[in-house]
Amino acid sequence: MWNRWKLMKMSLVLISIIQFISSSNCQRTALDSPANIQLLRIFKDFGSRLIGNANFAQARLLRDAKERDNTQYRIPDSFPFPCNTTAGRSTTVPTSVNKLRPGDIDVIGAMGDSLTAGFGIYATKFLDMFIENRGSSAFGGGQGTWRDTLTLANILKEFNKNLFGFATGDAWSHHPASQFNVAESISMSRDLPYMAQCLIKRMRNDPRVDLLNHWKLVTIFIGANDFCSNMCWIPSAWASLDNHKADMMTTLRLLRDNLPRTLVSIVPPPHMQTLVEMRGRSKLCRITTDFECSCMFGLTFRHRREEFYEINRRYSLSFPYEITSYDFIVRRKILATTQLCALVFT
Repeated sequence: MWNRWKLMKMSLVLISIIQFISSSNCQRTALDSPANIQLLRIFKDFGSRLIGNANFAQARLLRDAKERDNTQYRIPDSFPFPCNTTAGRSTTVPTSVNKLRPGDIDVIGAMGDSLTAGFGIYATKFLDMFIENRGSSAFGGGQGTWRDTLTLANILKEFNKNLFGFATGDAWSHHPASQFNVAESISMSRDLPYMAQCLIKRMRNDPRVDLLNHWKLVTIFIGANDFCSNMCWIPSAWASLDNHKADMMTTLRLLRDNLPRTLVSIVPPPHMQTLVEMRGRSKLCRITTDFECSCMFGLTFRHRREEFYEINRRYSLSFPYEITSYDFIVRRKILATTQLCALVFT
């Protein structure tokens, strides 16, 4: 009978294997044989069962997070939803985004990296970081309600109770609970086209989705790994801007050609300088960031930080505006407070 320590050591090895395999591109390669994919899923599922989840109120992950004040304080029932929802849905399905209301969104989806996959949201221990709390993801999760889990989907559910597509709990991307949240941890912008193909396939094969009539909201939030782990390893760091732009344009064309009536919300990645200048990080946090964000924290590239900051800043300020100049963009809207760039395909 294995004791607890041996089980924990085996867990670390297992998770390391999962992390190593997952660190490769989510684009399909020669390694993506059905047998290898099935093996990876078995490893992931076993790790999830071993570590636990946050899918119900008394789950160990959620309970520990609450004890550490790592969760949202529940908003009491006596406090009403701050927006008027009575006129949130149109009486007839709008044919133009100019008349689109929050309640007109029937389907929600998300693409991105670990931030959208919910990687370690409720983590209080090292192993917990390898659980994707996808249902609590800000852009792709809909677990609970806005009172305990404030996400985009939980806000939209107040306007349309029949909204679907959000992740319903902890899940890997191959689990049914992930629904249309197809984000993959450690993804980069070059993975977006394949991710878009996966999302399109899921929506086409889901009998609940009326592709021609349902209004769909897809959020794309990616780029942190491009700046953290990739731009310092390519011949020209500045080329990452053009590469990111090309990948995004390919992705938008795929969505345009296959998902009519889709509102695409592009969220630029956070500026890495904020992460670098963060103080009070634990020893474990410092170790993991050195590994996961080597371009910013690695000693080899420390002398290039200012250059990398400028590349990051240039992307956040210019790219959302540039993509709206292309002829297939029907309409654009920039929300300066959150730096969102919204596109509409009809």
